[in-house]
Amino acid sequence: MYREGGLGFEKVPVDGSERLNDDYMDAIEPFNYTKMKDFRTEYLSGFLAEKYDVDVDKSRERAIKRMKNSLENEFAKSVTGYATVKKERSSVNVENGKVSYSLLPVWILNTKYKNENYQFMMNGESGHLVGKLPIDKGKEMKYRLSYLFGFGAAFTLIIQLLRYFW
Repeated sequence: MYREGGLGFEKVPVDGSERLNDDYMDAIEPFNYTKMKDFRTEYLSGFLAEKYDVDVDKSRERAIKRMKNSLENEFAKSVTGYATVKKERSSVNVENGKVSYSLLPVWILNTKYKNENYQFMMNGESGHLVGKLPIDKGKEMKYRLSYLFGFGAAFTLIIQLLRYFW
């Protein structure tokens, strides 16, 4: 089956820092662009900020990739009545694209736990937070074993009751 269509995109955000996790930055979206103002250095008073280090071409490439993925996902959702959908080929054309730099409110927390670094990011408008929580391996194993033991005991009890009443 052949699908064709178009989709308009505006203000596709792309992380301008090589150091930050792109998946986390994508996950804390969306941002409200209607409240954007021209940049003034006073906005940063008392805060740490870093200048972008991703050039225009790399930013454009990433934005196009994000638009293509979104478009392909929307087309895949439009196919119904089939158990599986396989994409054979895709052609996405981007027209009239323009790159603009902006500073968006993102709070970043870096912490260390048991000699491992963990990073968390929060959308400064919505409060949406993403990150990978540290896991205590000992407690994780204890919980897994207790669940396994509990299910094993319950299963054994059920088998014994079935034998008794059968």
